[in-house]
Amino acid sequence: MLIRQQSQAAAILVVSLLAAGRTCATGAAPWAKIVVGTQSESERLATVDLQRCLGQVTGEVPVAVPAATWRLRPIPAVVLGSPATNPVLASIGAIPRNLGLEGYYLANATVNNVPVVIAAGRSKAGCVNAVYGMLRELGYGFFLGSEAVPDVLPAALPSQSPLVRRPVFGIRGVLPWYNFFDSPTTWDPVDHRAFVDQLVRSGANFVGFHTYDSEPFAAYEEGGQMKAGARLLNTNSPTWGTHPLPCNGFAYGTERLFAGEAFGAATTQRGDDAIAAIRQEQDVMRDAQDLCPASWAAHLHRL
Repeated sequence: MLIRQQSQAAAILVVSLLAAGRTCATGAAPWAKIVVGTQSESERLATVDLQRCLGQVTGEVPVAVPAATWRLRPIPAVVLGSPATNPVLASIGAIPRNLGLEGYYLANATVNNVPVVIAAGRSKAGCVNAVYGMLRELGYGFFLGSEAVPDVLPAALPSQSPLVRRPVFGIRGVLPWYNFFDSPTTWDPVDHRAFVDQLVRSGANFVGFHTYDSEPFAAYEEGGQMKAGARLLNTNSPTWGTHPLPCNGFAYGTERLFAGEAFGAATTQRGDDAIAAIRQEQDVMRDAQDLCPASWAAHLHRL
């Protein structure tokens, strides 16, 4: 399954605000330039994310330059891609051929007499995994609910070089479970996208959404009525032994954290048109699993 994600380009605009007090270990480090070849959309958006992450620490958003431009005036840089898509990587011939579909290669190297860090794969998924594998080696952490950012970047990869990583498991991911109020039942489109963003960053390649037959994704229209599934619920409705509870009944002042009458997805706040609500909820799931080529998580799929 291809899952369409929104670009993180807007985050680049606020990097300078996030980077106060953070520095790079040395001015000669390669983190100010990123050398790219021909990129898929998933690789391009991973590169944008790399710019965001590096800029958070150094205070300066690194510039992505085409390989042909960089070769005219080589300077320390991060080199991304594969030998098939980036001529700089093709020229050094060091990338193993047996990386598989999702493996990647990291190395400190010297190209055209300047130090570079290589983060490469042999496939689109491998190239994306290489970006986040490199960031993890630098001290970044990617978790479903948060990120960790190092205080400073080293002059090069701090780990053993070269480093070859191949996933141990062919399927790596999560099974979000609808129905509970701490689950996708309460998610809006942006939540689906943020969730998958973090899966990609953490190296996952699978997401499966569990639903019951009584939920909107099993519903179908027949004779002007929706059969089988029903719309999602919010806290105004009982589920799994809970009692109806609008936000203004939440304890210890926590109601101030919620804007709506009840806690739940935005689709549950609309009127009584159940058919329209179910259609909208199905559209949210369809969007989360969109096969649009604009996806930057093109290596995520489901069974």
